[in-house]
Parts: sequence; structure tokens; C-alpha cells
Amino acid sequence: MRKRALAGLALALALMGSSAQAQEYVDIDPTRPEEDPALTTVEVTADIGVIGRSTTGIGEPLTDYGYDREPGLGTGLELRFLFGDNRYVRTGFALHGVYQSGPYFGAGGRAFRLGLTEASFAARALLPCMSNPERQFYASAWLGVSAGRMAAGIGRGEMGPNANERRIAADALDHSVAGFVLGASIDAHYGMFTVGIRADLRHLYGVDTVAERTFAPSAMLRLGVKLDRAAEY
Repeated sequence: MRKRALAGLALALALMGSSAQAQEYVDIDPTRPEEDPALTTVEVTADIGVIGRSTTGIGEPLTDYGYDREPGLGTGLELRFLFGDNRYVRTGFALHGVYQSGPYFGAGGRAFRLGLTEASFAARALLPCMSNPERQFYASAWLGVSAGRMAAGIGRGEMGPNANERRIAADALDHSVAGFVLGASIDAHYGMFTVGIRADLRHLYGVDTVAERTFAPSAMLRLGVKLDRAAEY
């Protein structure tokens, strides 16, 4: 009887040891993201692309001079701060400035000069199947507030029979805007350098003006640098 009890005890100890060893193997799974709260990134990027502004509430006779609709080249500058304890997903916030002045930065006339400042909650995820130690791909998204100023000009095209209305509009249609921005980007990182594309959707409300709402989607190329407190990949 004593021999059977000792044999049973030895078998139980062996099973417990093998179970602990299996648990140890699971705990050091190399595919699991490593946790490290020191992983913090600052990205500084410059943008250039197209902004497709359209504004409601302008009305006749100014709709043919760009006051209601005026897509054009635009630029931007962004600071993005990301924090987190996971190598693959980080969250933080972004500060973004946007500028547009007519179709070609004021050349050939403009209906509005648009300047916006945006603050957003941002999240970024590594795309591991496309990345390696020399090059990493990331997908990002953000949601935030957008506010700024729309300064009116005399519009596009030669001054004709509506010249007086256009001069009045240049003085009367200056106004502030505030609203929301939603966006996403895909970026490739090469060491400290980053290049990518971004798209933003903006819905802005005019403040104390007949220009009730402005919809300003944009698509831009991103170029910049990043500063890391620790290795990312």
C-alpha cells in the first residue's frame, strides 16, 4: 500500500512539473507583444496635397467665383505624440495646422483663404505582415476638433457685372469656423524618417455669418521625422 502511495505521489509531481514547464513555454511566446511603458514617439510631419472646400449659404450672384466651391492645393504641419505599453498599438494626440488659399495658393485669385488648427485623439497600429527591422508600415486614425478662420477675397476670374458684389463679399464674408475632423493615414518608417499619405474629412460651422457650413475633405502626402525613446520593432 505504501509503495502505491509513493508511486501515485511521484506521478502527481511529474504531471505538475510538466504542466509548469508548458506554462513557461506559453509565457515566453515570442509572437506576443512585449510590454514597455517607455515606448513613446514624437512625429513631426509636413503635408502637401489637395483640399476640396465647399461652403453653403453663399447664394447668388457669387456662386460662379469660387465662394461656394473652391478645391485647391493645401499644406499642413503636424505634431503627433504617441504613448503606450505595447509595441504594436499606441495612442496619444495630434496637433495639426492646415492652410489653403484658392486653387493655387492665391495665384489667379481666391474666394477664401482657409487656415485651421486641429487637435485630435490619435491611435496608431503596426502592420507586422508588411514590416521588418529596416522598414515598418503603420496605419493611423484620429478624431478631433477643428477651428480657424476663412478670409474672403474678391473671387476668381475677371471682374465683370458682379464686380461690386464681389468687393462687398470680400469685406462681409470674413468669418470664423469650428467643427470636427476625422482622418486616417498609412505611413512607412525608414529609421527616423517617415513618408505616407493621409485623408481627412472636416465638417465646419460658420460663426456669425451667412456661410453656414463648410465641408473640407483633403488628401495629402506626409513627409517627416520621428523621435523614439526606444526601439519600435
